[in-house]
Amino acid sequence: MKAKVVFLLTILALGLLLLSGCSDKTKDNPTRPTYSQTGQVAVDNFHSFSIFFSTMNNPLANPREQGNKPYRIYLPPGYFLPNGSIGGPFPILYLFPPFGADEQYYFEHGLATVADRLISEGKMVPMIIVSIDGRSLLGGSFYTDSPRQGKYFSALYSTTVYDWPTVVSGSLTLDTLPYTAVAFLTRIDGIYNTIAQPKFRAAGGVGMGGYGAFKSVLQTDYFGSVSAIDAPLDFDGSTGNGGFLTLFQDVYDGSWNTVDTSETNIGMSIVVSAAAAFSPHHTGFNVDSIYFDNFGSLALGYTITDTLAADASTLVAKHAIHVPFDNTGAINSDIWGLWLGHNVDSLYENAAALSKANFVDMKKLLITVDDSKYRFDEQMSGFMQFLDANGMEYQQKNYSGSDVLSGTADHYLYDIFEDILIFHSDNFKAAGY
Repeated sequence: MKAKVVFLLTILALGLLLLSGCSDKTKDNPTRPTYSQTGQVAVDNFHSFSIFFSTMNNPLANPREQGNKPYRIYLPPGYFLPNGSIGGPFPILYLFPPFGADEQYYFEHGLATVADRLISEGKMVPMIIVSIDGRSLLGGSFYTDSPRQGKYFSALYSTTVYDWPTVVSGSLTLDTLPYTAVAFLTRIDGIYNTIAQPKFRAAGGVGMGGYGAFKSVLQTDYFGSVSAIDAPLDFDGSTGNGGFLTLFQDVYDGSWNTVDTSETNIGMSIVVSAAAAFSPHHTGFNVDSIYFDNFGSLALGYTITDTLAADASTLVAKHAIHVPFDNTGAINSDIWGLWLGHNVDSLYENAAALSKANFVDMKKLLITVDDSKYRFDEQMSGFMQFLDANGMEYQQKNYSGSDVLSGTADHYLYDIFEDILIFHSDNFKAAGY
């Protein structure tokens, strides 16, 4: 009888101990969201004369082309407080979409869901995440100022005064009025409760978006960390004969007739868009007429006036751009040299002293996906060799077998989000957030 009583008392004591442990764990759990378990996603538009200022935009009509770019923004749990006020301020991550993708790309692949989960698990600090449409009428802007596609980089970061073209009815004559541009970054800081300091801003992206992220950190002093997934970061690859040079061979079959089919020849569409971004001084023109181009968009008929555009063998006349190879496939060194001036290593070499110093110390994450479709894997390898040669540290992750840029790899991109968000979150925490 005594043994039975002792046994029952022992069981009771263990039960109370377990209940006590469970109660304390729940009470002290630091990962429980304070106000809401989910963030909210807002949609808005950004208007910029910088993007309107493009030879592809019709100055006579079509309001959707009047410098308008939609963006989508994730506001984390705790941004809207129960009393109706705004929480924060919060650090912010700019995610630039890949070629041909719009501001919905990352959200369609589960970004908000992953962010909500990581915040609730305590693996990621609450942060704002924003993505703006990166497309041009040729497919992709490469986030670069170009007279053909628009001044995308200026639209993101520059506040300046332009002469706004005002159409004279019934003609192509333009009057001008002064217009002060508002940079996208300035607008975001003005509307949302961000921490407007570089150490609490981050940039990242897939493919073309990864290029835009590295361009952003090298040509501004606005960011404290950067990431890229399968991005064109070294145009000629690790051997000097790969990257885009290999892509040219992959997609050009000896006829310009295939150049205009963006849906069936995405690789060539990438080349055409990159040419419009990286060799813009080959697009001098006089306006002759307005027509619909082969992408179904309004464009301008023109006569080339740029004397550097005399070599018709590199001309894609329909789009008023020159590519870095002629109609035999041979590389044109002059035009290719213009491209290399936009290469990330060139952006580094030509950066201001402060920007170079910041970049050396900046935390960098490079994610490779073993996807050779657009030869971006060769460019990632080449860029890592560049960083190694210059003694710059970086983190690397590889997702073997992923084909992120195909649009079919939702699962892989969903997984990659976790690495990206935790990486930038860790840097925000290291900076004192």
